[in-house]
Amino acid sequence: MRLAGFANPEYLLTLAVLLVLATLSIPPFVKARQRSLAFKALGELRAASASYAAKTKAKGPLELSDLVKDGYLPELPPLVVPGLHPRSAVVTPLGQTDDKGGWTHANWPGGPREGEIWINCTHTDSRGALWSSY
Repeated sequence: MRLAGFANPEYLLTLAVLLVLATLSIPPFVKARQRSLAFKALGELRAASASYAAKTKAKGPLELSDLVKDGYLPELPPLVVPGLHPRSAVVTPLGQTDDKGGWTHANWPGGPREGEIWINCTHTDSRGALWSSY
């Protein structure tokens, strides 16, 4: 005599389907979170640079480490470019994008991009835009 309800194989099949769905859906959320953290860090750097520029009447600091020395940031925020570069707070000066991860800072006085900060990555993100274009 069989009782009403599900048998163990049916539970296992249901569990297997749920695990497959979770495996397929979690990575995009992780990448989206990493992407948003990268933009948050970029925003923090740019806001600190703008505060520095307003206070000193310059277009920005000569070195991003000046933002930490002068108290605008507790530390340079590390950057993770999802799936492309490891966690890094390395700064590439003179506005060179050499695809090593971290930050790029245009610090030459009088240059066309003086004071600008962007992500040091020449790959495209999930939306097809260059990471260095933000």
